Amino acid sequence: MFFPVFIPVQNRPVLLVGAGPVALGKAQKLLPFKPQLRVIARQALPQFSDWAAQGHLTLELREFRFEDLSGIEMVIMAVDDLELQRQVFEYCQAQRILCNCVDVPEYCSWIFPALVQRKNLVIAISTGGKAPFLASTLRQWIEQTLPVEFDEIIHQVESFRRSAEVAQLKTAAERGQKVIEFAKKLLTGIKLQPKSFGPQENSSSEVSPPSVPAPE
Repeated sequence: MFFPVFIPVQNRPVLLVGAGPVALGKAQKLLPFKPQLRVIARQALPQFSDWAAQGHLTLELREFRFEDLSGIEMVIMAVDDLELQRQVFEYCQAQRILCNCVDVPEYCSWIFPALVQRKNLVIAISTGGKAPFLASTLRQWIEQTLPVEFDEIIHQVESFRRSAEVAQLKTAAERGQKVIEFAKKLLTGIKLQPKSFGPQENSSSEVSPPSVPAPE
């Protein structure tokens, strides 16, 4: 079981090995968070070349070498080579590098969650690698039910938390309670509109793949 934790990756060195369809999905999730993404693969989908030309990542079309892990804080192995994945995972464990071998949970020290992402909000959903499709389905349900006003509410709560009205309170407990009361008032009257996980009337029974914001 994986403990859910959020870590900053902006401007931190991340290595993605592979540049096929699976790697593309991982890059789409990572790039909005602005890591220093380095991609190594023998061949790459055109989107990777486009991102490299735009300065969103660096792309090297060659074989992966273990020395490529030097200075890396996080690695994603999106290759169809179980033995290589095992070797990289064991190396990363010894070097305290976060490692994700795609679709092989036993060779992962972290996993990709399904993400609901707004400007001021990120919700991560995971089944621990057991049923990614279900996590993606739940992500879609949350996206459909989450009020559009929620992002603005977060902005207002942050502004209030930094206000003089809160700052003048003596204790952290008092300040925290004041912010909670303010947030509850903003949430009053906002209702979720839950929808079924199953097929809807006049809709396809298939669930479309996750949509991820493109890098800025």
